[in-house]
Amino acid sequence: MSRLSTVIRTLARRAPHWPIPPVSAHKPPLLLHIGPHKTGTTAIQLFCERNRNELAKAGFWYPKAGLASGQHMVLPGCYISHHPHIPESLLGGSPEKIVADIAAEVPRGLTPVMSSEVYWELLCNQPDAFESVLEVLRRRYDVHIVMVERPVVERVWSAIKFKSRLGFAFDPIAEFGVLQGVAYHALERLKKIDCSVIRVPYDDSDCISPFLRSVSSHLAQRQPAQPRILGALIEKCRAVSSKLRENVSPSEPWFVAVTLEFSRRLMAAKESTGKYHSRIAAFLRDVMAIGNRLESIRLLPDEDVVFYRVVEASNTGAGLLSPVEVRVWEAICGHPTIQKIAIRSGCAGELMAVCQPMVRSRDAA
Repeated sequence: MSRLSTVIRTLARRAPHWPIPPVSAHKPPLLLHIGPHKTGTTAIQLFCERNRNELAKAGFWYPKAGLASGQHMVLPGCYISHHPHIPESLLGGSPEKIVADIAAEVPRGLTPVMSSEVYWELLCNQPDAFESVLEVLRRRYDVHIVMVERPVVERVWSAIKFKSRLGFAFDPIAEFGVLQGVAYHALERLKKIDCSVIRVPYDDSDCISPFLRSVSSHLAQRQPAQPRILGALIEKCRAVSSKLRENVSPSEPWFVAVTLEFSRRLMAAKESTGKYHSRIAAFLRDVMAIGNRLESIRLLPDEDVVFYRVVEASNTGAGLLSPVEVRVWEAICGHPTIQKIAIRSGCAGELMAVCQPMVRSRDAA
C-alpha cells in the first residue's frame, strides 16, 4: 500500500566516511524541524529562508548548506536511493560532510534551524536511518527535535486530499487507515528516542508564530533571543503567514468527491504506475476551475459527508459515493467540456479508463 510520506520506497545507504569531530561536553543547540506533512511546514521553511537575516538578529540561523527547494532535505537524502522531490545528484552523499558544511556556515553564537519533512519520512519508514541522522548531528550539536502537533486524523485527511489532487491512484478508504497507523507508530518511536522534543501547537491560520515562540521559549535559558527583535518578527509572521501557505485545500465543496473517486477508479483500472504525473494534476485543477459551471456537480456530496463516509467505511463497508452520486460523477466526466480538458491535458486515456463499467462493478464487488 502506498503512503503519502513514502510515495516512493526508500533504501538506506552507507555514506562515505568523513572525519568525526572531537566530542565536546558543551555543544551548541540545533533545532531539527521534522514536520510532519500537512502542518504548515512549507510556510515555515519559506519564511525562514526569506527572512534569514531577521532570524539571525533574533539568535537563529537557517543554513544554506544542505538546502534544496527551501528545505534541508540533502542530509536525510544521504540515506535514500530515490525520492520524487530530491534530485538524484543530491542522494546518497556523505552526512558527515553535510553537517560539517553546516557547522562551518553557522555564525558564532547563533542556533541553526534545519527543516524538512523528509526527516519525518525516515522516522516513519526507516527509523534506523533517522537515528543515524541524529547520531551524526549529535557529534557537533545538542539536538532538539521540533514537531508541529496536529491531530492525526485531521492531518491524515488533509494528506489524502492532497494526494488525490495530484492525481495519484490509491484507495482513499484503505489509505486513511494505513496512514493513521504509520503516524501513530512514528509517534511511539519518537517517545523512545533519547532526544529533546519541542512540540509546537498547530494553528491553521498562522503556523509560523507558534513555531518561533515555542523554539524561543525552549532555548530561552541557554541562548536568549532579543525579545524586541523576536516580537517584531512574530508580528511579521502574522501578517504574511497566510500568503506563504501552499497546497491549501480548494474551497469548492464538491472537489473532494471528484478527486477521491478519480483516484480510487484509477487504481481499480490499473491505469497508473503510482508515480506523480503533472498532466493529471493539471487536468484536475482545470476541472476545479470550471466545475461550478456544471449544474449537476452540486449533486455530489460535500467534503464533510465524504469525510464521514471514509471514517465509517471500515465498519460499514460503504463506498465513497451512493449509486445516484456515481451516475452523477460519471455524467460529469462525460460532459463535453471535461472531455476537452482531458484531451488538452493529455489525460483522455485516464478519463476513459475511470469511466469504464468494469471499474464501477469491481468496486461494488
